[in-house]
Amino acid sequence: MHRFPRFAALALVLATALLLPSLAAAADLTTRISLDFRDADIRDIFKLAAEKGGYGLVVDKSVRGNLTLRLLDVPLLRALDTIAMATGFEWFLVDNNVVLCDGRRLPISSIVRPLGHVDASEAAKVLLIAIKKDIKVATTSGNSLVLTARQPVLKEAERILAGIDKPRRQFTAILQVMEEGKPLHALEFKALPGSETKLFQGTQVVYPKGADQPPAKMEIGLRGNLETAIRPGSDLLEGRLDLDLSWVEKFDGSYPQVSRRKLQTFWHGQAGKALKLGAFDGNREVLLTFTWDQ
Repeated sequence: MHRFPRFAALALVLATALLLPSLAAAADLTTRISLDFRDADIRDIFKLAAEKGGYGLVVDKSVRGNLTLRLLDVPLLRALDTIAMATGFEWFLVDNNVVLCDGRRLPISSIVRPLGHVDASEAAKVLLIAIKKDIKVATTSGNSLVLTARQPVLKEAERILAGIDKPRRQFTAILQVMEEGKPLHALEFKALPGSETKLFQGTQVVYPKGADQPPAKMEIGLRGNLETAIRPGSDLLEGRLDLDLSWVEKFDGSYPQVSRRKLQTFWHGQAGKALKLGAFDGNREVLLTFTWDQ
């Protein structure tokens, strides 16, 4: 029987240990997992969930209890949040480890988070809507946020802010009013998320106003305002559109008889896809398509 020398066996163990991290799946909170447990120890549930996402697990000794659950094809992030909410414990990430603990034992601390691209008051609104846990948010004159909460909540706030505090990207859009499959109006324009864009395409109608008076002028066509914003944590664009469509129905002598229709709608969508925003009179469909500029 052949035997490895000690140094050869040690080298083999070290080589295997070095290979294991590269063979493991990369840690990812978006990994979709399924869990099915009946009256199981919550530590075992968290352990399996963390392993499926490629994470290690650190559990505080105060974590105890059993849980019954069934989750099918959900992102790991949602699974961890759901389990934590059901058990009353907190979890957060340290490097590639899920740390599970009793949130009441964690100290409350404050951090100052400077913002480079998004307005502090707008960021504060996003945080207070997105985070359902105890957090205090204050703004400073230097466009920073003062966040006060326990460590897991602060980490969640940082993750949200990282997703919205980015340089605003310009986009190119085409707004069309279609009638019987053909464009009645088509406006192409560039804009920045977070700003209001005024829209107009039409003509000027000149008509007599009365004796000894200069002719009157009237603009008819498509007019409106488009407000846009990037949906937090995504490439989706959302906003509000107010449109006014006018046209000359007929002339009463020299005076134009003008018809008007209005459209107001909230919308959201992704780049490259035609968005149906509504219709005037049911047969003049309004479409919006946008692409992000490089």
